[in-house]
Amino acid sequence: MADDIRARILVADDEYNIREGLKEGLERDGYVVDTAEDGGEVLDRIKKGSYHAGIFDLKMPRIDGLSLIGKVKQVSPETGVILVTAFGDVASAVEAMRHGAYDYLTKPVDLKRLRLSLQHLLEHQALIAENKELRAKLGPSKAIDQIVRRSLGMQAVVNTIEQAATTDVPVLIRGMTGTGKELVARAIHQGSKRVSQPMVATNCGAIPESLFESEFFGYKKGAFTGANADKDGMLAAAQGGTLFLDEVGEIPPQNQADLLRVLEDRKWTPIGSTQLIDLDARVIFATNRDL
Repeated sequence: MADDIRARILVADDEYNIREGLKEGLERDGYVVDTAEDGGEVLDRIKKGSYHAGIFDLKMPRIDGLSLIGKVKQVSPETGVILVTAFGDVASAVEAMRHGAYDYLTKPVDLKRLRLSLQHLLEHQALIAENKELRAKLGPSKAIDQIVRRSLGMQAVVNTIEQAATTDVPVLIRGMTGTGKELVARAIHQGSKRVSQPMVATNCGAIPESLFESEFFGYKKGAFTGANADKDGMLAAAQGGTLFLDEVGEIPPQNQADLLRVLEDRKWTPIGSTQLIDLDARVIFATNRDL
């Protein structure tokens, strides 16, 4: 990643040759590297300047590597830590991870292994920073926060949600039942300029064909038998906000033509009325079928 070249690294080891060797190797990779000979000097440097990562020896004077992890995290929570030790055993590795280390390497340090570990650490930090930025834009406890994004595929979905939220064009969400299509729709709505207005959601497969027009377009009093008062449809309810039509593939063909006309003209007429109403709603569709 591009930001790796500018990343600041702090190397700490009480053995001069080891810390200078690591410093030289990492500087060749383009990192900005400072060194410290013990845990106390590490804390002094951390307090004076920020570091993306620290590579610390497990056994050092004043403050050992394990104790140092917690102290560093208190001062600079964003700094990732890789521990290095000559005492390589499973118990030590588990203890290091439990204290918050990102990785645990044994001496003599394999520079290729260290470079790979450092690259993964920095990529992990960049992902966390991007997630924080996105959550700050969409607000706390939003639908976007409920989307698990551990895979590259889901990270791409979140990026697409963010992009779609900045526009007002119709969106089609495809996916199997239970994969969270409505959650994605809500995340788009909550990230859009329409967030302060309602999101009206309906399952199109649950609406009988005979009631489609009245449910969507609404009607005027006396429009048909039983129409004893004016009734707003879903289009009116979603004005200013978002209309989410789940399982849009279940809409009967004739009603699909009616809906298409509304999307093209951005107008509709309630049943029993002659007055055209301008549509001011963003429409999001979802389906589990291949349309």
